[in-house]
Amino acid sequence: MDNEYIELSPKEYWQKYPEMVTSWFTYAEHLAESGDLEQAQRIYEEAICSKVLTRKVRLAESYAKFADTYLDFNAASSVFETVLTITNSHSVATSYIKCLIKNKKYDLAERLLIEQTEIKGSNSIWLMLANLYEKQESYHKAISIYEKLVERNESNGEAWRRLRKAEKKNTHSLNNNTIIKSLSFEPKYHSAGLAILQNFGTELNKKYPDGGVAFTIEQQGLKITMIIEHPEGHQEIVEDYLNRYGLVVTGQITPEQYTADPLEMMELKRQIIHMEGELKWANEKQRMLEGTIVSQDSEIKYFQNQMKDMLSTHQSQLLAHNNFVCDLITNLNEKDININNLVNQLIDSAKAENIVRTNCISSELQDKSPSVLNKIKEFSYTTMASATGNAPAWVEFLSRSLP
Repeated sequence: MDNEYIELSPKEYWQKYPEMVTSWFTYAEHLAESGDLEQAQRIYEEAICSKVLTRKVRLAESYAKFADTYLDFNAASSVFETVLTITNSHSVATSYIKCLIKNKKYDLAERLLIEQTEIKGSNSIWLMLANLYEKQESYHKAISIYEKLVERNESNGEAWRRLRKAEKKNTHSLNNNTIIKSLSFEPKYHSAGLAILQNFGTELNKKYPDGGVAFTIEQQGLKITMIIEHPEGHQEIVEDYLNRYGLVVTGQITPEQYTADPLEMMELKRQIIHMEGELKWANEKQRMLEGTIVSQDSEIKYFQNQMKDMLSTHQSQLLAHNNFVCDLITNLNEKDININNLVNQLIDSAKAENIVRTNCISSELQDKSPSVLNKIKEFSYTTMASATGNAPAWVEFLSRSLP
């Protein structure tokens, strides 16, 4: 039978096996490649309407590709209306979105990308749409797409690369009197960025409920600035930073300076008290082990200074390399191979969130090298503060589990 299939032409195959869906779309594809589009579409339509053919998913997918490749938008739209009643498979959705992009129906294409759960996982179509936005010099739209891809997968190198290039193009896109400005928040700063913009709006409404002032919002790295321009000519400048949470934890600003929301302020104070208590407890134990007696206030201040230093150096390493394990091993600077093995076992148990094994290993470390265990505690507390909510789960587990 296989040899007979090979010897038959697409038309003969279709004539001999009309009950097989494959024979219909194979013949239609052959006609399209030969340039007979009218006959190819007639074969597709006859197959779609056939009551003999029951499994039509592959037929619909082939017809969708035909519509995207050969038909004008109006004719293709009619085809897609038909095939989408049969299947909304990844292949059909992709062909439809490609057709929309090719015919410059960008808004509809983007809406379908968001709605289609199947196609949503494919980067290629998103990147195609973003590339076309860039060709139109609609960089802000392209940037929005790249940010969605990065938010979905922070290790998406292609999206990060395109995002940086699009932001540079957007910065330099001066067209006579038109300047396109945008604010761009990395995924880990989305909540902080939205909170800052909301606070700016609240402040404007509170101070100038009747309007009467103009304002602009600018971004320079982590600093967001609102410039209020009064009719009399003078300016009022309001600044905020995306990383203010880290500044609160290290004592550089007060919770009252961080937020005007009383509930949020209380939560911040609770977190600071909790962290100070943890640091005080760790310090008391260290003093007892090392025979060192110092003032509690001085020690808390010392740890705050340590966190300030770590925020300026350690955080940049975390964000640049995202390798917390290497950072911990480097900070310990331990020469003893057995101690290093215990540290690696402790990290593995924390990654597995195995509380029993974590306690056993930490107890063994306490007996063999108390200073190493204290350094690990300090690392976990400092990392939790400096990573502003983005520390890996195993570090958070250690900060909660170590004795």
